[in-house]
Amino acid sequence: MIPLSVASFLGPLFIGKYFDSWGRRKMIFLTFCLSGSLLLLQSIVFMFEIFSFTTIQCLWFVIFFVASPAASSAHMTISEIFPLEMRSQAMAIFFSCGLGIGGVVAPSLYGSFVSSRSRISIFFSYIMAAVIMIGAGLFGYFFGVDAENKSLEEISKNVNEMDEEEKEGKV
Repeated sequence: MIPLSVASFLGPLFIGKYFDSWGRRKMIFLTFCLSGSLLLLQSIVFMFEIFSFTTIQCLWFVIFFVASPAASSAHMTISEIFPLEMRSQAMAIFFSCGLGIGGVVAPSLYGSFVSSRSRISIFFSYIMAAVIMIGAGLFGYFFGVDAENKSLEEISKNVNEMDEEEKEGKV
């Protein structure tokens, strides 16, 4: 568990700066899709017993290194598209839903897969998690807002203007 904790700490430390300089939308896409793709690779490695336990741990280290900044960015990014007055409420709702799914449902679901001791069951649980991660990355890419080098007020103003244009049928 210690290497995974170290990876979860080091990932945001080294990759986090690129969310503001290169862009959150692009980085969310990259980190979610890359970590999901690595998880797909890991599932194949696990299913067919290709690598040793140590090699699988190294792969998990890289997955956590890349996935942790993605997860860290999600809570702040969701608030950017809301007006300043609603930002804290949006973050609270987003965080509560994420905690409910990721903190309550996921451990029970994946715990049942692991307790089955079935290699196929665990393999498919990895696949399911990878597909969710890649789907989140694609969702962020297509529906995210470019926020690099912009203030939060400017971002929410631009989003509100786009909403008004959609209502008027200009988009």
